Amino acid sequence: MVILLMPDKQNLKVPGPADKRVNPVWYSPVKQNTWTNDYVCNGMIKRFNNNALFTHTRMLQFYDQFTGNLIHQAVR
Repeated sequence: MVILLMPDKQNLKVPGPADKRVNPVWYSPVKQNTWTNDYVCNGMIKRFNNNALFTHTRMLQFYDQFTGNLIHQAVR
């Protein structure tokens, strides 16, 4: 899950390669690989609602880790 922050909250980005700041990324546990995409996405969104970054986020994007395809997008 890629957490796309609001434009005025770029200071919340995390350090990435070559001293570049990147959006935070959350991964689902390996045990969830057999679950449906919708079930995993809904569970991660539910947990994310209790996170401090929630109020500074404009969009969440979920990608398939193996294919790189966008599988779900949630807009605040």
